[in-house]
Amino acid sequence: MPHINIISWPISDDEKAKKLLEEITVATHKILGCPIDKISISLQEVSPSR
Repeated sequence: MPHINIISWPISDDEKAKKLLEEITVATHKILGCPIDKISISLQEVSPSR
């Protein structure tokens, strides 16, 4: 079961953040062959000044 941790500058729109997580999940499934329901992703947003 892969876990992917994303650290990003703030994403301006919740729909964009959701789309990012969905696309990364699908890509992980396609490339690694992992079941989609076994892939977890966390998204941490940090200020650009950090």
